[in-house]
Amino acid sequence: MCYDDDAQPPVPTAPITGTSASGIRLTSADGTVFAAYEARPDDVRGPGVVILPDLRGLHDFYKQLAVRLAEQGHPAIAIDYYGRTATDDDRGEDFPFMEHVSKLGRESIQDDIMAAADRLGRPAVARPARLLRRHRRRARGGLRRRLAAGARLPQRQVVLSDK
Repeated sequence: MCYDDDAQPPVPTAPITGTSASGIRLTSADGTVFAAYEARPDDVRGPGVVILPDLRGLHDFYKQLAVRLAEQGHPAIAIDYYGRTATDDDRGEDFPFMEHVSKLGRESIQDDIMAAADRLGRPAVARPARLLRRHRRRARGGLRRRLAAGARLPQRQVVLSDK
């Protein structure tokens, strides 16, 4: 789902733990270094989450979403898809993302997701089961279908969602 450049993720409840967050560089299996944003809770209380942004890439909404998840005890990393195609990490309002979409490859995105999941150092899972079912239904369309990433990523490790 796309959000306006000035949109912010909701704050469902007050934070239950402190967080630290920063931009990081991850290295994919093919050696490509790409941008990501990591938010870590002071007190881990749930599974890690790999956040797949909309097609505009890693912009502020998804960075803030990572922080919101960390505030609830979930380590989170939002990745950027365009480490192989864009000359810089700026994903602001003027980023011509459609010029880069056709250059994306399923294998490279899967490798980037796995690099983020490895950095989390724990399985990225969603619980309870009813949430998994809802995420699976949502993930059948949108970004997941376009990327066809589910084939190599067991759902017990990484849950993909474009919502």
